[in-house]
Amino acid sequence: MISFLFQRNVAYLLQKKKLFLFLFSVLLCFLLLAKMYYPNRDYDFFLASLGLDNGIDGPILAFVLLLVYIGTICYLKLSLFLSELVSSPETLFLRISPSRWFFGHQLVDLILLLFLKIVIYGIVLLFFVITSLSLPSASSVLSLFFLDILISFFLQILILFCYFISTKSWILCFVIGLVFLIVLSQLNMNFVYYLGKEWLVFLLGIVFTLGSYLFYRKYFVLLFEKVRR
Repeated sequence: MISFLFQRNVAYLLQKKKLFLFLFSVLLCFLLLAKMYYPNRDYDFFLASLGLDNGIDGPILAFVLLLVYIGTICYLKLSLFLSELVSSPETLFLRISPSRWFFGHQLVDLILLLFLKIVIYGIVLLFFVITSLSLPSASSVLSLFFLDILISFFLQILILFCYFISTKSWILCFVIGLVFLIVLSQLNMNFVYYLGKEWLVFLLGIVFTLGSYLFYRKYFVLLFEKVRR
């Protein structure tokens, strides 16, 4: 089942060449143009290149890159999740139970997110090596990578959770989104702040994953109707 979902999602992603071309073009533009804004601040430049800085204290391109990262992973989450519902909604659950399909999709999406992040980290690390910039230690890079995956997957689950809520009530979705933004505004948006606090991001990811699953199980008929329209 996992291999089938993986093959379907990879085939779907291969159709999104323009999206990935845009993502990597923005990343390369940032690497080439924003370096001058980080004199003797190689670590800050490294963080900004990976979207692990809020971009507020840096050049506008850092904030643009952060938005492109977030927009890309959230778009991929929704489009991958909905692609199979659109293509074969009538026969989908003749082959697999709704629960296995939901959690299988989360696992496959996580694997694909890992591949995407490996490519991004590889580009950034290669640029730092070519330009002789100071690299963080291997342990720091691994810690940042693990934190990045957790935050990215949490954001993907969050957008899925909001989508499920919207199938029931846009007003409820708006209220929950407003509350979330208020809470978010009180948090430290420099993602490196959460190094050592990965358990918190992991816990939030589990909570929203289970919440998404409960909405999915209860309202998946409404979800199908919305997709087919």
